[in-house]
Amino acid sequence: MYKTICAFLNTYGGNLLVGVDDNGQITGYKPSKRDIEMYCEAISSWSDACIQDEVIRVGLRSVWVIQIESIFVQKPHASVVTWKGDTYVRIGNSTRRV
Repeated sequence: MYKTICAFLNTYGGNLLVGVDDNGQITGYKPSKRDIEMYCEAISSWSDACIQDEVIRVGLRSVWVIQIESIFVQKPHASVVTWKGDTYVRIGNSTRRV
C-alpha cells in the first residue's frame, strides 16, 4: 500500500480504497486505530500533502477510503517522493516504478 500512496503523491493524487480488490469487488476492511496512525505517520514523514481518511459501510462490509492530494498541488517544485529508494507513479489504475 505504501507504493500506491507514494505514487498518488507523485502524480495527481486520488483515492485509495482498502477493502476493494482490483476487479472492484468489495472484500471489506476496517482499519484499527494503529493502522490509521501508522499510515498517517508515514505519509506525513514524506510530505505535507493533505491526507484525509474515512471508513464507509457498503452493505455489510467496511471500506477504508484514503484521500491523497498530490504534492504538486501544494508545491509545484516539490521533490519526488520515494519508497525504499524507488519512485512510483500512477498510470491509469496501476502503480508503476519509474
